[in-house]
Amino acid sequence: MNDGICCDRVMRRTVVIAAVVLLAAQVGLSSASAQMGRGRVTGSVVDQDDNPLEGAKVVAKPTQGGNPREATTDDKGHFGLLGLTAGMYEISASKDGYNEHIKEVQISELSRNEALAFKILKMQAQAGALGGESGAAGGEGTGPSPEDIELVRVGNELFNQGKYAEAAAEFEKFLANNPTVNEIRINAGNAYTKAGAYDKAREQFQKIIDVDASSSAAMTALANTYIAEGKPDQAGPYLEKAAELNPTDANLFFTIGSIHFRVKATEKAAAAFKKAIELKPEWPDPYVQLGYCQMQLGDNEGAKASFKKLLELAPDHPEASVVKEFLATVK
Repeated sequence: MNDGICCDRVMRRTVVIAAVVLLAAQVGLSSASAQMGRGRVTGSVVDQDDNPLEGAKVVAKPTQGGNPREATTDDKGHFGLLGLTAGMYEISASKDGYNEHIKEVQISELSRNEALAFKILKMQAQAGALGGESGAAGGEGTGPSPEDIELVRVGNELFNQGKYAEAAAEFEKFLANNPTVNEIRINAGNAYTKAGAYDKAREQFQKIIDVDASSSAAMTALANTYIAEGKPDQAGPYLEKAAELNPTDANLFFTIGSIHFRVKATEKAAAAFKKAIELKPEWPDPYVQLGYCQMQLGDNEGAKASFKKLLELAPDHPEASVVKEFLATVK
């Protein structure tokens, strides 16, 4: 009788802990965003001639909302951003008289983040740079006009102010005169996404893909639009294609795994997290997510191995206590 009661308690305890671990997988990032994190990222900002830029402003904005972090480059063009929580960020580099450069970056709190390199162009120099690769921009190979470059500057400024619809309108004006400058078309699509105009955003990204099927930037941006719209299942194929185009990007595979996990494509999620681990074995976060997948797939031994590796790499991980309790229960 006592043995039966004991076994029943252990089973209930195992179920409860498993449920807590799975819940932590879904809400961990939300709780982390409400506090100052331990993540940091460094990098450099240079001009079009690779000269370091002093006094450039670098801003990190969480894509899921939260307080931005700012830094200013030193005389060698170097910067450091501290206090970041784990998650996706839009990190921008800008300076008066130069065009802004924005990157989307996955930040980890418990492993070293790769240094970022920004190149921003002087407004007068950018006309030639934008027109050079695009060929047809601005007419007979002359590049965008100064008036068009001003539209980009204003659009970037509006975007940073959170006026996304207005920013998209400025970028559209630029594209009317320079339809082949894909960098600005990406900007327009991102602005439409932020404004909730998802159809218009997809239209911008699809125009790029129609003429350049190898544009991983457009694929990722299109996937992000579907995610923002609450349709992660439709984002998957575009991220898979982006992964084919960027097979060494661990952050991208982590994002793909997270999307598959959300839509309960657990085997695909596990494969993506394994790839992220293969590319960046000292990054603890994929081990957590892989462990969750293995639990759902009934692979407790695999989950134990993943969680043990997590604790080896990051014993103070935010989910360490839950993981330790799970490991103690399934012995």
